[in-house]
Amino acid sequence: MERAPGIRERVIDTCSRLFYDQGYLATHINQITAEAGISKSGLYQHFKSKEDLLSEYLTHAGKKWFDGLNELLVDCQSPAEILLTFFDYRKQLAETDKFKGCAFLRLVYELPALDERAYTVIRRHKQLVKTLMFNQVQLLEPATYVTARKELTELIYTLFEGCGVESSLQRSVKPIEESKAIVKRLIF
Repeated sequence: MERAPGIRERVIDTCSRLFYDQGYLATHINQITAEAGISKSGLYQHFKSKEDLLSEYLTHAGKKWFDGLNELLVDCQSPAEILLTFFDYRKQLAETDKFKGCAFLRLVYELPALDERAYTVIRRHKQLVKTLMFNQVQLLEPATYVTARKELTELIYTLFEGCGVESSLQRSVKPIEESKAIVKRLIF
């Protein structure tokens, strides 16, 4: 028998949906408590402030993001295939989320004066993505690329992030597919 989610899990699930779908500023505590089916006092027993909810949401979003990526990476056989799979994952997310874009970047744009704790979670997530890419670039055969490993990683990462933004703007996976094709030419 499956255990019903506790208050904390319900609040995080509710915040994840609301913050992503309608934005942080448009989401109010009363809406969170109503949709999570809890009282304000129940909410504040688990979270001291809306900023705590934001940090928890970002941590949860990062874990969910990497879990999804890891599901796709299971069958990858080579560093090049892993690098290209990042773009397949970006495409999958764009289609699933109806081109709403990266949860982390959406918050950075929405909240220019974002809480430092939230910025730390976002920076850590983005740096981990870049590090995973760099680790795969390190494993490429030296003859398969013409530029230094760090520069190649920066280029791939920039294409990865940029195609996500452009995909949201165009409401199309075409920018993702084009960026993946560029990376493929760079590493093969």
